[in-house]
Amino acid sequence: MMLRRGDERKISAEFAPLCGHPALGGKCPCESLPRLPDMAKFQPDGWHTVTPRIVVRDPENLITFIKMVFQAQGEFRHGRPAEIMIGDSVVMVSGGDGLRDPMPAFLYVYVEDADSTYQRAIAANAISHEVPTDMPYGDRRAMVRDPWGNTWQIATHQRDLCAAEIRSR
Repeated sequence: MMLRRGDERKISAEFAPLCGHPALGGKCPCESLPRLPDMAKFQPDGWHTVTPRIVVRDPENLITFIKMVFQAQGEFRHGRPAEIMIGDSVVMVSGGDGLRDPMPAFLYVYVEDADSTYQRAIAANAISHEVPTDMPYGDRRAMVRDPWGNTWQIATHQRDLCAAEIRSR
């Protein structure tokens, strides 16, 4: 039987009512299941495999911008990268502290309302590169550049389309 991490807990939960049942001789059926070896976690809880990191000269004000525009959570930290939550994703923001050169990022961010997020970005001194537009692949998307040179594509997914529908648009 091929198990993936976490499967043993699901199977154990299914068999839990049978644990200690007299028909099984008082044993738990889970004891005979193959177990996965304990493995060290390679990423923190709540983080995705790829985590963007933005390095700028003025991280504190970029964080203020991100929080205002994307309704993000997190705080500036001196001497270490800030961990800013945009939706279900972490974006690291730091000043480089002389160890890293600032460099612009290009990020595609899904939000509940692309139009209002775009308006908040413009109000926060971002430059418009694309007004909110319905795209042929089902997203409503806008694009702005923030005062630090980062480009943000702001999108709301409106509908799933098959390849034929996308080609016909």
